[in-house]
Amino acid sequence: MPERTQPLLAEARAIELVVDGSLRFSAQQIALYESCPRRFFYTHVLQVGGRRTATAFMHLHEAVRGVVQAVIASPTALTERDLEARLDAALVVQGLGDHGYRAEFRDLGLSMLRFFVSDRAGAVAEPRAALGLTIGGEQIVVSPDEVLVRSDGRRFVRHVRTGHKRSTDGENVGDAALMLAVQEAMPGAVAELVHLSDGATLPIDLTDRKLKGRREKLVGFLDDIRAGRFPAEISHRTCPNCPAFFICGQAPEGPLKKSFA
Repeated sequence: MPERTQPLLAEARAIELVVDGSLRFSAQQIALYESCPRRFFYTHVLQVGGRRTATAFMHLHEAVRGVVQAVIASPTALTERDLEARLDAALVVQGLGDHGYRAEFRDLGLSMLRFFVSDRAGAVAEPRAALGLTIGGEQIVVSPDEVLVRSDGRRFVRHVRTGHKRSTDGENVGDAALMLAVQEAMPGAVAELVHLSDGATLPIDLTDRKLKGRREKLVGFLDDIRAGRFPAEISHRTCPNCPAFFICGQAPEGPLKKSFA
């Protein structure tokens, strides 16, 4: 029987990307490439990805994130009354001040914040700074939310997340980049993820073999980005919720010149 080769999908074709200088992305950005290279292309190369329509629950998480940043920035511990007042103000800013479920949202937000405050009790906060990580000649910037020194003198470099733990947390290349950066900049320190909705803290504890594999993945992803390879990870579950859903497809012909410095 005659055979025909299936043509490449428009979004699977390589894009002629001309990069001025080295690539430079955050750990969160490169984690998006692992999830869907095409969404990464729209969001962080073309910068036209857009945002999803925010729900009331998403606004709650934004409010909690704002108070978490206030806790981290405060030179003294915030009291329970401080947390309540700051959360009440943040809920108003997020448009939830007169929401029908405001009381429930407030209770949920306070439970996250109480865990966060108790989890860092007794620790001393150090100035935080972005950590540079060179992978295959390219740059990944890791920006921890905070650096704590516990009573035993050990440092904990932390990302704080308001949501529940996902199956890929602690295993994806973005979290591996945090662990790699911590190993280089602060030998002996612990890279840690805080999940406020779970009331749980998770150390990133990849074995040497896994960490080597994640580094190799990062090298491959950065090579693919420079080569203009941004295929779509097609999923009937996640694609309809993607901000780039309606524009995902063929890119215009010709070179795209970018600088990521």
